[in-house]
Amino acid sequence: MPVVERHIVTDLIRIVDNQTPIMIMVGPSNCGKSMVAHRMFAWLVKRGYSVDVDRKLYVNGNHQNTEIFDLVSQTPSLSTQHLVLYKITKNGNPVLQVLDSPGREWFDYNNDSFGRVLSVQVYQMINCSNKKIWIYFTEPEWEQSAERKSYVKTIQHIKMISSKRDRHIVMLNKVDRDASLNPQGHVLMVKGMGIERFLDLQYPGLLKLFSNNCFFSKWYRKYCCNILPFMTGDYQQKADGRIVYSLGPDVYPETMWKYIMK
Repeated sequence: MPVVERHIVTDLIRIVDNQTPIMIMVGPSNCGKSMVAHRMFAWLVKRGYSVDVDRKLYVNGNHQNTEIFDLVSQTPSLSTQHLVLYKITKNGNPVLQVLDSPGREWFDYNNDSFGRVLSVQVYQMINCSNKKIWIYFTEPEWEQSAERKSYVKTIQHIKMISSKRDRHIVMLNKVDRDASLNPQGHVLMVKGMGIERFLDLQYPGLLKLFSNNCFFSKWYRKYCCNILPFMTGDYQQKADGRIVYSLGPDVYPETMWKYIMK
């Protein structure tokens, strides 16, 4: 009788709060997901919100040592080794849950087949009943055109399997490298062109995934998504190897929060 190999998944997760929306950040490794979350959390804490790690996410109790970002640290951690679910509350009331995950969950440089990349845990998160706010990370001059086209396929697949009540935000992160800003810190141009034009050239077909096909509203709203330029702040490496981080303008997390809470 042949031996049947059985794979047992030990890191199943549970979504304890199945009512509060979940913000899911999608992007390859080193695109800045964790630091964007750090920047948003720092802005929220100053405004009376609380941010905590969901310690009950993993069914078997693993990964309980994950800590919340040190919001005053000048050397923030940049690594996330597993899924982390943060809970944002105001006066004890849940407002939003935020999923942070490694970039390898969303994009594999050696495999553009989206379905083979995602872990069982991420599929559990996608299939839970909570409303989702999807944040798709892009950045200026990321990799080569082949990788960018492959990444757009990932976003296309997510859009296809997402719920109609979900909302979508396309984030152009790290704009401080290539953007011109007005005195209030708002992005005017990226590499001498508008953000939509820039995204069309860098990530062909991305914005078309969110084209507004409603006859009445398409005249004043071209896309069924928000387009959000973002910068987390300034990073300076010291002689001793430390990276000193300074917060960027508040206009970015403020606008991000407005889109999330819309």
